[in-house]
Amino acid sequence: EGIIIIVCRGWRNMWELRKKLIDVLYRNGFINKPFLAYRRGGVYYDKIFGPWRFWARNYYPEKLLVESLGYVRVVCPNDGAPMEFSRKGVLCSFCSLYIPESILYEALENGIAEFMVKSGLHKGRVYRIIYKGCDRFDVERIV
Repeated sequence: EGIIIIVCRGWRNMWELRKKLIDVLYRNGFINKPFLAYRRGGVYYDKIFGPWRFWARNYYPEKLLVESLGYVRVVCPNDGAPMEFSRKGVLCSFCSLYIPESILYEALENGIAEFMVKSGLHKGRVYRIIYKGCDRFDVERIV
């Protein structure tokens, strides 16, 4: 276990560098899943501005293409069922996969987001969420 801090100028640069790092580290056995956790800014900024995945919603909502997540369309990658907005995210009623709204806002702002499920039936699985426009998100299981 370890932490590496890399500062990238721009979201696309971060994703390109992250992809290369994942390829090298996974291929050489340093990580056991093709996933590296990432975040924007640092904990210092969270204290001032709140959780980083909500920065767009909180500070420049006019740039987001969707005003409310209550009616977005998401299909579960595990069973193909439509996921419903529940609590503060989307939930699959068949397999109980839950994607928090913070991840959806990140995908909405940047076009893509990844997250690893921390607990429950899907613990340890990694999913990629891609905003496809027209209030639709595609979810794919990576691991």
